Amino acid sequence: MSAKNSRETVSKFTKPLPIEVIQLPAVYPQNPISWLIAAISFVSQVITIRNKKIHVIFDEDDCSFKVTSKKDMDYLWDSGFYGKGSLSRSEPTWLLRAQKRILGVEEPKTTGEEIVRYRRQLRGEYKQERNKLLQLERQYKLENNEEKLKELESMRQKLSEQRDRISKAGPPPTPTQSTSEEPKKSRPEDEELIIDSRTLRNIEYLELTPCEVLFLVYMDAIEIDNSNNDNHPFTTIELLKYLVDMFGEVEPNNYLLIMYAVYFHYKSLGWCVKSDLKFSSDFVLYQRGPPFHHAAFAVTVLQNSSKEPFKNWTHFGSIYRVVSAVKKTMVLCYIDSPTQEEFSKVWDGLDKKDPEGLIKLLNLYTIQEMVYKRWTPSRTRM
Repeated sequence: MSAKNSRETVSKFTKPLPIEVIQLPAVYPQNPISWLIAAISFVSQVITIRNKKIHVIFDEDDCSFKVTSKKDMDYLWDSGFYGKGSLSRSEPTWLLRAQKRILGVEEPKTTGEEIVRYRRQLRGEYKQERNKLLQLERQYKLENNEEKLKELESMRQKLSEQRDRISKAGPPPTPTQSTSEEPKKSRPEDEELIIDSRTLRNIEYLELTPCEVLFLVYMDAIEIDNSNNDNHPFTTIELLKYLVDMFGEVEPNNYLLIMYAVYFHYKSLGWCVKSDLKFSSDFVLYQRGPPFHHAAFAVTVLQNSSKEPFKNWTHFGSIYRVVSAVKKTMVLCYIDSPTQEEFSKVWDGLDKKDPEGLIKLLNLYTIQEMVYKRWTPSRTRM
């Protein structure tokens, strides 16, 4: 994106977790003024700090976790890039794009979708120019016109520079006054979204994965109503047992437990972990987050003690072709599950009031990683 590594982006995304932390200035025992400054800072932060947990709606019909408040959606995304906009590529920006398209609101912020559309337009123009060059080159070769072929070298150099600029292209240019005054095309369904001349009804929500929900509940950042307990919020252990039961039998190889063990492993190492169904893997790992750079690794989870047959190397080769095409490193993550006896001992001793029981359960699993690379004989010969 154009905002990658910009000063505005770096200052905006500074929190890895949606948790407010009170930061006090240095206090010197022999200096009473430092105590006064610290007290004022503490009181001001307590007053302004966000002490309300984010409410997440659990839809049992489609087994999804949704955040509908625009303020909470932005807060979760800005504080660790959690969730995905239901009508967006990643960051929930549908409302901003709809306001520009339907209401003609001038907004300096450029969304990722707009940048992608602009780069695709530039890429299309580049391909047209490249095709023209190839046609001319073919024509001059048939005519055996050496002078014209030499003249094409400068054109080829310009095309090469144009191609390099596409990946670094910033936000699309602002439309001119004459362009902005043209009547905007609206669809019949757009009329149902308009509240007034400056406001639209937001129909987008932020959807969280089960792993993200369990992690945020453990961090005491969100709350989810439990319909089986008079709508009291889920505790960490209650949510864990509910999700494990929903994803299969209560056993060491439960799908949710396996995925969450890997998710928590990389989160504890400081990675930004997102779902990677788009590229045929289980997770992608960002060093900082989507606004800064593309994901560096695509993780495929394998169970050493799984009852399912081990997939052949043709399967992994297919995944690697997809992953390598988007310039990511493929990681095979092997996870060893505990025995049923070890698992049952910890599972039966879980206390719903003690969230640390989740960590005791995760400590039973062992994780090993291996980087997968395709060997190409023609590139590695001596």
